[in-house]
Amino acid sequence: MQQFKVTIKSDKGDEIVLGNLGEESKDRAANAIAGTVTGVDVRFDTIDENVTQKSHGMIARVTVYGRILKENHKTLKEVMQWAIDNKGDTEYRNVLVEMIVSAGEEAYGYEIPDMFVVDYAESYHGEGSGDGSVQKLPDTFELKLSQRANYLSEINPF
Repeated sequence: MQQFKVTIKSDKGDEIVLGNLGEESKDRAANAIAGTVTGVDVRFDTIDENVTQKSHGMIARVTVYGRILKENHKTLKEVMQWAIDNKGDTEYRNVLVEMIVSAGEEAYGYEIPDMFVVDYAESYHGEGSGDGSVQKLPDTFELKLSQRANYLSEINPF
């Protein structure tokens, strides 16, 4: 079973944690939050068009996909507040992406400094037709992050 954990840290010490790597807890809410993140895309992208040779103009992009649960509303509110922050002192944050692709495997991932929110979206779906024949689609979020230019060499894979 794939598991994902995304930790977002500000220089001030604020921390937002989405998901976990299967750590069990006696707290039911903590266990529900474990399944918050349903997928992560990590890209190292050339920012130039029509690339014909190795470019030094590359940036890291991360997209986090997840489910909205009653147990993670507070955490997602913190994500939304970061998304609209433009004060300068907290808009760039360090992001730690950890993944386990299959059971028994050691976690691996990336520590990516100086990331900012490009887009944040939440999608809410109704209950269906009410006759019980249509299942409710899960409520979801999508968080798109990009790294500040010229920081690619600061990425720490582990």
